[in-house]
Amino acid sequence: MTEKEFLKLVDKDKYQVFILSSPVPIPLNFAVHTWFVVNLKGEVHRWEFGYFRGSPCENEVGVLKDFFRPTTGMNFYFWKSEPRFRSKLAAFIEGGDDSIARDMALFIEENSYSYPLKNIYRFKGPNSNTYMQWVLDKFPSSNLKLPFNSFGKGYKI
Repeated sequence: MTEKEFLKLVDKDKYQVFILSSPVPIPLNFAVHTWFVVNLKGEVHRWEFGYFRGSPCENEVGVLKDFFRPTTGMNFYFWKSEPRFRSKLAAFIEGGDDSIARDMALFIEENSYSYPLKNIYRFKGPNSNTYMQWVLDKFPSSNLKLPFNSFGKGYKI
């Protein structure tokens, strides 16, 4: 998904939570990395968990806010930052002041840094998809689901 395509979906009068995905680097590109993009009535932030070279987190593992642009996909190769896979919109929810979308957006903004496994990263889990599922489990009525190939989403916290 291009940034231009994404910006057409952003509604500055609503709360929105988008789930974006991208293949992980080759040769594991059968799996996806997922992240949230949260729109708080026009204030847009990307939230994700993972192991990212150059991140400010201890051992380069942790929850990150706005480390990448909202639609930036993962790098093709582990050892090179370019080229990158294109991201894909996996799901989203939106609403007003009394909505699940608002509650979820605020939860992500206010609680992501307290994710209980924020210092541990493994390919099979816990990983980015474990963090994502941790949030989604707080809001089962959202009906948001991660893609089938979001390995780590079933890791138990």
